[in-house]
Amino acid sequence: MRSRFLIITATLILTLVVAPGIMAQDDAVETESLLEWDKSPAGFLLTKDEAKEWKKISTEAQARAFIELFWAKRNPDPTSAFNPFKADFENKVRYADEQYTHEKSSGALTDRGRVLILMGAPHYSENRFPTETVERIEDRSVGTDEVRANAKLWYYDPQQIPKAFGIKGSRLIFTFYEDKAESNNFTLDRSHQDATMALRALSKAPDVYLLHPDLTDVPKPVSVPGGEAPTAAQLAWLDAGSAPLNDKLKTVTEVGVADPGNRPFWLHLELPDDAPVLDVLAGRVSSTDGEVRSTFQIPAKALDTGSGSAYQLTFPFSPGTHRLEVAGGAGGAAQVLWSGDAVIPPTATEGTWMTPLIFSLSVVKEDEWQLGSPFGYGALHLMPLTETALPSQTELSYFGHVIRPGLNEAGETALEVKVTLKMDGQRLGRPLTMTLPAVSIVDDLWVYANSINLGALPQTGSYKLEFKVTDTISNVSVERDVELDITVE
Repeated sequence: MRSRFLIITATLILTLVVAPGIMAQDDAVETESLLEWDKSPAGFLLTKDEAKEWKKISTEAQARAFIELFWAKRNPDPTSAFNPFKADFENKVRYADEQYTHEKSSGALTDRGRVLILMGAPHYSENRFPTETVERIEDRSVGTDEVRANAKLWYYDPQQIPKAFGIKGSRLIFTFYEDKAESNNFTLDRSHQDATMALRALSKAPDVYLLHPDLTDVPKPVSVPGGEAPTAAQLAWLDAGSAPLNDKLKTVTEVGVADPGNRPFWLHLELPDDAPVLDVLAGRVSSTDGEVRSTFQIPAKALDTGSGSAYQLTFPFSPGTHRLEVAGGAGGAAQVLWSGDAVIPPTATEGTWMTPLIFSLSVVKEDEWQLGSPFGYGALHLMPLTETALPSQTELSYFGHVIRPGLNEAGETALEVKVTLKMDGQRLGRPLTMTLPAVSIVDDLWVYANSINLGALPQTGSYKLEFKVTDTISNVSVERDVELDITVE
């Protein structure tokens, strides 16, 4: 078949929306000093009751369980895999170690480190040098009215501190004196006239940050953005092994892109017109050895496929293998059940790489469809191909992402696509090769789109279309085939 019979159209207009990537947080604890954890900066956050509980810890397993629950109690949303309180704590520890370390102690364990961790950065600070007069202090060994050591004064505005601290007055002051000139070892003055209120604030801090004191078990994090923990009944759906509409269910899975460094797992579930519309999706994520990592439930959003309803989810997985189970329910009962492995490859930090091609018959412009959302390419939302029997005159679209593509002197990509057509195992004509335009979404992340008019095929029957997209500058390529049965319109 001559290539003129294969008509390629490039009429898809890409309107691009940029959205933040999905981040993962590593909550691992070093085991080499696990039983000494209370002597780390985290020990500043222990309440009196928790300190008593910690004294009963005798094994690393007990310590790990205690620490995991400790941070969950301080997470604004214990079901979230990301703990902003812990992240802020770790940032403060790093800063304190960088700024306050001296020959006798790491910075986070100094007096300034403790105040920074418990009270945050001062709203105003002041340095006083040995020749300057400061307010009276009782400890004459550190200084007198004419201070013989450098001093640092940290001021806090009570209006900007959580009310639970119970700070009275117009200011809260912490005064530090340097033990020895240029030592960077500053000691908190506990006898200063404002020290009583400052010390009282420090003592209250552990209770102030304890958000969930009655939490006895660490909730499993929620797997999907916008979800929440499932009910016991929904979890029971996952253990049933089957559901009444499974024989009508069609699925597509793909590893997508959230940004150049993160790859979510995309799941597409599709049911025909005669199936009930699902009202909830629930599921869980486990390790390959069966340990439950996270769970979720989320209202089901039905998408019209033209012949039924589809439901799509995105899972912000880290690289590795994740066991995923998903149930779709309607009227309080499970209707479909799907399970499978989500294998997320490591993300290359250098060089060009491409995502697999996705084929689609339906493309919808979604102004609010964010990058990283399931089967989203810029602001174009796809219904992935689930049918192999297609009428002639169908337009088959295909999409892909390119990360760090090669660029020419004009800052443009140099992608090309080669389409090889086969029937009954025999190639028809020469492959068609043509330029494939791409559009930048964010730095290093580009998207391409194109389509084929299947009506140009010479006859009905079973075809195999082999696609190969190549970055001709970096010489990186991606291939994917699709087999179709073309019928009369």
